Amino acid sequence: LALGVLRLVEAGRLELDASLGKLWPAATALREVTLEQILSHTSGVVEVVPKGIPDLAKFCDLPWMVKHIEKSGLQPLMPPGFKQHYAHLTYGWLLAGVLESMQQDIVHCMALGRRDFAANRAQASTILQHTEVAEQTRAMNSSSIEDLATLFSNVTEFLDVLESAKLHGSTVEERANGEAFLSVHGYTHWLLPGPASQDCFGSGLLPGVNAYSTARSLVQLLLSVERGEVLRPETVANMKRSRHVPGQKEAKLFSTHTQFRKDEWGLGVQLVDTHGESSGVTAGSAKAWGHSATGGSFALVLPGRRPVVAAVLLNRTDGWERGLSKKLLDVVARFVSSDPA
Repeated sequence: LALGVLRLVEAGRLELDASLGKLWPAATALREVTLEQILSHTSGVVEVVPKGIPDLAKFCDLPWMVKHIEKSGLQPLMPPGFKQHYAHLTYGWLLAGVLESMQQDIVHCMALGRRDFAANRAQASTILQHTEVAEQTRAMNSSSIEDLATLFSNVTEFLDVLESAKLHGSTVEERANGEAFLSVHGYTHWLLPGPASQDCFGSGLLPGVNAYSTARSLVQLLLSVERGEVLRPETVANMKRSRHVPGQKEAKLFSTHTQFRKDEWGLGVQLVDTHGESSGVTAGSAKAWGHSATGGSFALVLPGRRPVVAAVLLNRTDGWERGLSKKLLDVVARFVSSDPA
């Protein structure tokens, strides 16, 4: 989706520095946020679950979510541009709202970034508005022992964050963290890795889950971008430029998204340090770019004398910064940094 948006920027249909007051006038509470801030996770709209969502089915109804954001007055919890803070679900909804307001079809936008996606345009349109996955999740009435343990281990931190937000003299950032954590009350179960491995999610009916069928398709896409076949070289360079705000504190995120607490972001891409003792890569090496996921998956371009694209699709409880995913990434990083001879 981000690649498609950047293609539209190149075509002059969108502007990175344009505010939503211009791009999406109906979202009046978001008028100061810019398109660049959405893409770089600096919009300040960090509320994971917007208020007023009646049931889980609405998460999978993109047109409804866009209208709800307009009507509910969803607004930034922190001033736009204040800091980088991973926007879990609102990222996609805000981009969808901008595209709809500017009369740019979201499926066509995604097709701009992926040639093979265009071939199944009609099917994609249906999937983007499919709610069957929400119906299936209603049958998931219990958590695994592992999920419950994760929930209980987070209670202390959760309460600390909420209490800090209530204190007299609390900062903008502390109050924003409190609102963001409070927004997932009643939905926390669905944000854990365990439920994401259930059949309803594996069916591919949830928007975004089925965007890539294989690790190979991810590699092909990122390789095309790195080669300048999808975006212009100057756009790629701008995409990979960090928008990290100097001096900002580490983001306060749920345990399921701890990998995003320290990482930096460009435009729609995560920037990842691959150096360290375990990888054997020299500090100061250029950051890898792409994206990682809570369940251990990652798709990253590792720059170097011989750039390599690595994509691994997993769903494990040990995440991607440790365990099997970490070992695989370390091996690739050592290969990339080694002498070509």
